[in-house]
Amino acid sequence: MKPSQLAVSVGKTAAAAMRAGALVLIALVALLPSTHLWAAIDRGEPVSRPHTALGESDFARSATVETIRYPTLQMADAMAPPARSDASNPPNTAKPHKADTPPSGLSPLDRIQDWLARANREYQTTVIPRLSVPTPESIAAEKRKVEEAQQAEEARKAAEQARLAEEARKAEEAKQAEEARKAAEQARLAEEARKAEEAKQAEEARKAAEQARLAEEARKAEEAKQAEEARKAAEQARLAEEARKAEEAKQAEAARQAAEQARLAEEARKAEEAKQAEEARKAAEQARLAEEARKAEEAKQAEEARQAAEQARLAEEARKAEEAKQAEAARQAAEQQRLAEEARKAEEAKQAEAERQAAEQARLAEEARKAEEARKAEEQRQAADAQRKADEAKSLAEAQAKAEEAKKAEANRQHAAAADAEPDGEPSAEPMPPEAIPSPGTDAAQKLPPSTSGEESDSDLQEETAQAPVKSQQNHANHVRRAATKRWISRMHRDRCPSSGRRITPPGYYRVQSGDSLWRISRRHYRAGARYRRIYRANRSRIRDPDLIYPCQMIYVPRRH
Repeated sequence: MKPSQLAVSVGKTAAAAMRAGALVLIALVALLPSTHLWAAIDRGEPVSRPHTALGESDFARSATVETIRYPTLQMADAMAPPARSDASNPPNTAKPHKADTPPSGLSPLDRIQDWLARANREYQTTVIPRLSVPTPESIAAEKRKVEEAQQAEEARKAAEQARLAEEARKAEEAKQAEEARKAAEQARLAEEARKAEEAKQAEEARKAAEQARLAEEARKAEEAKQAEEARKAAEQARLAEEARKAEEAKQAEAARQAAEQARLAEEARKAEEAKQAEEARKAAEQARLAEEARKAEEAKQAEEARQAAEQARLAEEARKAEEAKQAEAARQAAEQQRLAEEARKAEEAKQAEAERQAAEQARLAEEARKAEEARKAEEQRQAADAQRKADEAKSLAEAQAKAEEAKKAEANRQHAAAADAEPDGEPSAEPMPPEAIPSPGTDAAQKLPPSTSGEESDSDLQEETAQAPVKSQQNHANHVRRAATKRWISRMHRDRCPSSGRRITPPGYYRVQSGDSLWRISRRHYRAGARYRRIYRANRSRIRDPDLIYPCQMIYVPRRH
C-alpha cells in the first residue's frame, strides 16, 4: 500500500471512530435521565448503596485501602480543606451541614459537575471526621499494607521498566523495518516513475506518428476531392457547352429556314434592292476601312506613348536599382556579421534539409505517378472526344443533306403555288427554277433586268411593305452566321492545341486557350486574379501588352510565393 493510500485509510478509520464515539456519547446522555444517578442529582443527594453499620476500625481500614487503591481520591481529599474539630461534637460523629440544593436551569454536563462537587463536600463533612482518629491495630495494618503496597509498586515499576525496554527494542526493530520498507517503497516508486516516463514517451511518439499519418491521409483525401471537383466542373461545363451549342444550332437552323423561305419568296423582286444594298455596303465598307485606318493611327500613337512611359519606368527602375545597390552594400556589411551566427545554424539546417529533400523526393514520386495516371486519363478523354466529334460531324452532314432536300421541296411547292395564283389572260413570265435564282450580292443578281411594265404594280407595293421584316430576318441570319464562325474558329484553335487551357502546378508553362486572360489564369492558378502582374513580369519577353494574349501561346507561370 502506498503512503498516500495508508494516510487516507487511517483518516477514514479515525473519522469512523469519532462518529462511533459521538453516537455512544449521545446514547449515554439520552439514557441518563432514567437512571438512579440522575434522580439523585435532581434531589441533591449523594449516590450511595445501602450498607450495614461498620465499626470505626473497619471503616478506617476500608478507607485506607480505598486511599491506596485510588490515589486520585487521596489527592482530592488533600485538596479539600481540613475538617476542624468541635468540642461540642464527639470525634466519631459527623459534622452537621446544611442540605445542598442543586440550582435549576443547568445543562446535563453542568449538572454532573455540580453533583460531583456536592458529593465531595458530603464526603469531607461526614467521612473524613470519622476517620481522623485511627486505632493502633489500624495503624499497624495500615503500615503493613503500605509496605506491601510499596513492594508491589516496586515490582510493578520493575515490570514496567522491563516492559518499556521491550517496547523500546520492538520500536527500534519496527523503526528499522519501516526504514527498510520505505527504502524499498522509494525504489519501487522510482522504478514505476521510470516506467511511466518511458511509457509516456512511447505514447507521445505513437501519437506523433498517428498525427502524421492522419495529416497525410487528410492531404491525400483533399487532393482527391479537389481532383474530383475539377473533373465534375469540367464535365458540367462540357455538358452545358454541348447543350448551348445544340440550342444555338437549333435556333440557327430555324432562323436559316425562315430566312431561306423569305429569300425564296422575295428573291426575284429584290434584285434591284440587292444592287443598291451592295452599293451601300461598299460605301459602308469604305467608311469602315477609313475608320480602321484612323483607329490604327490612334493605336500607333497610344503604343508610342506607352513605349515612352515604359522608357520612363525603366529609367525609374534603374534609379531604384542604384539605390537598392547602395542599400545592398550596407546590408552586406551587416550580413557578414550575421553569417558567423548562421554558419553554426547551417549544419543543423543542412540536416533538416536532407530530411525534407527525402520527403520531397517521395512526394515528387507520388506526384509523378498521379501525373502519369492523369495523362492516361486525358488521352482516353481525348480519344472519346475525337470519336464524339466524328459522330457529330457525321450527324451534321446528314442534317445538312436533309435540310437541302427540304429546301428544294419547299421551293418547288412555292413556285407551283405562284403559278396557280396567276390570273388568266395576263402575260406571265416563266418562273425561274430554284437553281437559277441568284443570291443577293452576287454578279448574277446585279445583272437581273428590271420590271418590263412602266407602271407600279401591286407586287411592288407588297415588296416595299415586306422590306422591313425581311431586313430584320437577314440581320438575325448574319448574326447567327458570325456566331457560328466564331465557334468554328475557337474549335479550330482547340483542335490545333489539344493541351490548351489545362491547369498546371506552378512553376511551369501554360498554353493559352480561347477566351483566356492573365486575370483568369492568375485566379485559376493562384486563386487571386490581382496577382496577374506576377505572371506578366515573368513573361516580359513573350507578352508586350498584358491585355493582349493569343490562343496556343505558351506562357510561364511562376511559383506562388
